[in-house]
Amino acid sequence: MDTTQPYRNGLGRRKDWGVVYHLEDTNTRENRVVSTRTANRKAGTSSVSDIWKGAEFNEREVYDYYGIRFIGHPGYAPFVPA
Repeated sequence: MDTTQPYRNGLGRRKDWGVVYHLEDTNTRENRVVSTRTANRKAGTSSVSDIWKGAEFNEREVYDYYGIRFIGHPGYAPFVPA
């Protein structure tokens, strides 16, 4: 997984949030883009960290910056060192 990006669709009356995953196969260099939407940040979306271990960091970062929850995420330890 390359990156996780949140976005907000504020056009018109819709004010939903979404997450975009950019996936790349490092052997074949094929790219895929997967996106999902959620009605609000607290409702969240499903975590993909059980499929892609590297997604844990990116999902936690999106949660810290934007408050979008990932259902099934193993933990939300803060980034700031003590």
